Amino acid sequence: MSQAKDDRLDRIEAALDNQVVVNAQLRTSTQQLSATAEALLSTVQIHQQNFEVLTARFNALVERQLQTDARLEEYQRTTSAALDRIGAVLDYLVRQQDR
Repeated sequence: MSQAKDDRLDRIEAALDNQVVVNAQLRTSTQQLSATAEALLSTVQIHQQNFEVLTARFNALVERQLQTDARLEEYQRTTSAALDRIGAVLDYLVRQQDR
């Protein structure tokens, strides 16, 4: 019986030693995953900041384009009105000349 107890204790001790190795490997893997997650989080934060900068620049460009479009429309209106007045004056002059 003593031999059976010794064999059983040896198996339990080997199993415990194996479990210690597995736990150490899991701890190492967990630390590596944690470091990777921190690096990814840092990268995501940098991308987020870059995205915010690009969004602000894009919004500024859109606003500038809207202002340019508004000025262009005003220019077209005033030019059209001026051309209409010039046309009316030319018509008047032609009619005056025909008299």
